[in-house]
Amino acid sequence: MAIFKRSNKRKRREAQSGLIGELAEAEPELASELRITSQNRAAIVFKPLETQEYLFAIDAIEQKLTYDPRSSATKLERKSDKYGYRWYMFKSGNINDLVGSVSLVGEELAGQKLADQLLVAVFPFKSNDGRIVNLIFNYKNGGFYAFVPKDVENEERDTEYELELMPKLEDSIVIDENKANWYPMWDMPV
Repeated sequence: MAIFKRSNKRKRREAQSGLIGELAEAEPELASELRITSQNRAAIVFKPLETQEYLFAIDAIEQKLTYDPRSSATKLERKSDKYGYRWYMFKSGNINDLVGSVSLVGEELAGQKLADQLLVAVFPFKSNDGRIVNLIFNYKNGGFYAFVPKDVENEERDTEYELELMPKLEDSIVIDENKANWYPMWDMPV
């Protein structure tokens, strides 16, 4: 029975990586049809632990990000936020490099049985009218949603635009259909 559980977890981990990968494939369509373009940044957010498994995973991630060809042209910055979450933020002119770097971190944490520590991956885009469109992959739910800040100072989001945008994306990327899970993420360092 444990063999099947491990196999199912591996399939789910590979599936999540593939779901994030869909964003790279959809990027030309997002630019041409929806008029939103990548801001050449991405981040993955996870909850750090004080366990040996976690420390081993972080060491492996750091080594792979240094030597993996997927991340060779990608700049990495690390930061902890006020809630104690760890952010790995990437900059690259290539969406494939961003997706590859985010996937590498997610796969490594999941491979060390730390998938429950993964929160989200964030890919900022910008609309042709200047709105920031954060496409957020929720690891718990296995889908994307848009978070579009309208007034950052007053923490207002552009829900109308988010609801208009998401159906247009559903043929390109997997959408988190439960709108109750479309959490606003204020003060993101990405």
